[in-house]
Amino acid sequence: MESLNAPLPRQLSPNARPLTVWDMGLGVMTLVAWSSAFPLVQMALRSGVAPLPLASLRYGLASLIVMPFVVSRLARSGQVTLRLPPASAWPRYLLCGFLGITLYNVCLNLGEETVSPATASLIGASSPVICGLLGAWLHRDHLSRFGWAGSALAFAGVLLVCAAQGPLGFGSGTFVLMLAALGNALFNILQVPLVRRYGPGISLCCFIIAGAGFLLPWLPQGIATLLKSPPRTWAILLALAAIPGVFGYGCWARLLGRIGAPRASLILYGVPPCAIVLTLLLEGSWPNVATLLGGAVVLAGLALTRLGSHKPAADPEISAPPEI
Repeated sequence: MESLNAPLPRQLSPNARPLTVWDMGLGVMTLVAWSSAFPLVQMALRSGVAPLPLASLRYGLASLIVMPFVVSRLARSGQVTLRLPPASAWPRYLLCGFLGITLYNVCLNLGEETVSPATASLIGASSPVICGLLGAWLHRDHLSRFGWAGSALAFAGVLLVCAAQGPLGFGSGTFVLMLAALGNALFNILQVPLVRRYGPGISLCCFIIAGAGFLLPWLPQGIATLLKSPPRTWAILLALAAIPGVFGYGCWARLLGRIGAPRASLILYGVPPCAIVLTLLLEGSWPNVATLLGGAVVLAGLALTRLGSHKPAADPEISAPPEI
């Protein structure tokens, strides 16, 4: 997490040096941590915690875990002055918190009531494609022929995955998961100026505060459910708050500082396959052939999109999904 508060070193390009065992270990830990969110969400839902209270409990716990650590790092740093962003920045922070934490996680939880974790991870993999298309539309970012072809292929794969789950109707599990991917993409675009101006450490705290604030109305229900739940449910919830968010983001930040965003972002392609394996290990379920075929098409589309890019799709601090 130390690299959250310091720029990438200029004297030695992270993209130039060879990978070490430590670099690969950080990549594997980040991949497993982020992928674990999908089966853990469904395990928590099956333990009797409703979708909205689950999101509120998760980010209430994440706030308790993350904020003291980040604030202490900022306070001890001789290079950073601990200052909150001005009031003029808070409307954008609130919007980012709503899109990237509240909307994303509520839709993810609602979707996983009826859709498998593997399918949820594959639909979520379309978020970078949506982000690229929105960037081309809103900011007139250039999208190459590879980018357009890869985007079309990735969306075709998402449609195959959705078709394997039944009709894509309003309110269906696949529909709300697509809404989660859209919220994720909008979050990644809108947070860029905030992270650049105020830094990733403070921005991380503000996103969590804002997102958790929108979820407060469901916190009493979540606490009441948790008090009646067995220790296994407590363990699942604690793991969901700590592993994908705190541990995963910390490994990711350290990895970025060591090898740079272009190489580090390659691990994002491994999230759906890793989520499938973790779901098999934790729940004993395996996706059907149609879902696997659609997932392969999605990943091929993402790879084709990246093949045509000449620069990283996002700044180093904002390349991660909102599992924070």
